[in-house]
Amino acid sequence: MREQVHTLQACGFVNSPDTPNLTKDFVKFINWIPKESVIDITGRLKLSEQKVESCTIKDFEFHISKVFVVSLSSNTLPFQIVDANNSILCDPNEEEVEIKDQINVHSDTRLNYRWLDLRTETSQSIARVKTKVADSFRR
Repeated sequence: MREQVHTLQACGFVNSPDTPNLTKDFVKFINWIPKESVIDITGRLKLSEQKVESCTIKDFEFHISKVFVVSLSSNTLPFQIVDANNSILCDPNEEEVEIKDQINVHSDTRLNYRWLDLRTETSQSIARVKTKVADSFRR
């Protein structure tokens, strides 16, 4: 799950006392939801047994009991947020820089899909800095 720049691992296990409502069909439904969809979920926040290295919130995980889809995203997005976070911003007039095992999202693509690019960590950080600067001028 992602909320602005913070990520949290959501999990559920079939036939587990922590997630008694979870069935195999429910897990299939959750896997069917496309990335970047807007969802409402209910469940319990618990300390994780191991640190979750793939998320920004490493000490907790969310055990799912209910999922409601608010808005489905397109199944085929022009780029993934993870790829945009890891890509190098290049001038479209310059030669391409290839890095092994990395997808590079070009600046033209990012500008054409600005609504998606605004979800990246860099864009979120810039917006927070702008807000802090504006707040300091208001004081």
